[in-house]
Amino acid sequence: MHGDRLHERGILYVPDFVINAGALIRGATFHLQGKREPVDAIEQRVGDTVARILSMSVAEDLPPARVAVREAERKLDRLHVGDGSVSEDSL
Repeated sequence: MHGDRLHERGILYVPDFVINAGALIRGATFHLQGKREPVDAIEQRVGDTVARILSMSVAEDLPPARVAVREAERKLDRLHVGDGSVSEDSL
């Protein structure tokens, strides 16, 4: 994983799927719920997520990219509904 190598070299890296999540959040919220989430609220959500990932990375002595992938997988597991779809209220 590229994030591991960057971490070993002391380079801080958070995967693009975390950093660029704002556009997905805004689009999904609009299309699934018919509302536009304010940009500052999205910025806060993404910032909180990055801070949480970095904090976990330090606490667990793991590269941030590994923590981000693990947490994304956990979230996806929680979102799945019995029929394989994703529930709207989980976004």
